[in-house]
Amino acid sequence: MRWIEVVLVASSLSFGALVLPACGGAAPLPPTMADAEANIHTARELGAQADPQGALHLNLAQEEITKAKKLLQDGDAKNGDLSLARAAVDAELALAEARAAQSRAQTQQVLDQAKIIKAQH
Repeated sequence: MRWIEVVLVASSLSFGALVLPACGGAAPLPPTMADAEANIHTARELGAQADPQGALHLNLAQEEITKAKKLLQDGDAKNGDLSLARAAVDAELALAEARAAQSRAQTQQVLDQAKIIKAQH
């Protein structure tokens, strides 16, 4: 799967998760373990670990997931859910950092190409 397809799928899912609960009037569901792990996976696929901030948020998300799993296993659902929410936010930040890094790289490529074209004329 090309990176643009991954971004489009992730964006569509995120948009749907935000819009659909608003239509029903019900409170949005808390993030699930699968949501947080999926965002971590997508962020890694997009190269978040190559960006210092992306790598930081990836590590924080993974630590929070590990913490949440232990808390939930020990029966502490309240703190487990809080750790899971932090993991989901950090995973989303890592994903955003990866997308921003890709945008900066693409912008630089376009600028470099423009300089070459300008130099040829």
